[in-house]
Amino acid sequence: MALYNEHFAKKGIGSISSRYSKMMKTMEDALEKEIEKELQKVVKKLQQLDVDPAGFGIVYRAQQRGLKEMTNRDWRKNFRQASFRFHVQATIIRNGVMD
Repeated sequence: MALYNEHFAKKGIGSISSRYSKMMKTMEDALEKEIEKELQKVVKKLQQLDVDPAGFGIVYRAQQRGLKEMTNRDWRKNFRQASFRFHVQATIIRNGVMD
């Protein structure tokens, strides 16, 4: 493998491991964007259906201590109008063919 890498390095092609690392990084970036896009779709659908099965309201209420009690009705109104940002970090730890 070392001779193979040296041969390509002399030709300016780069080593297999560096090309593999770049390919994995590209795949991870694409996966992160796709997951973020899908999460946005899911949240939009939940907002349209006026349901909160993920428990966003519980987290929100826990972080808003000291404010007046928020009713479920208040939360539903806020949830329908809320915007969400997701930051996904993906790491591919293994690749190959699965049976």
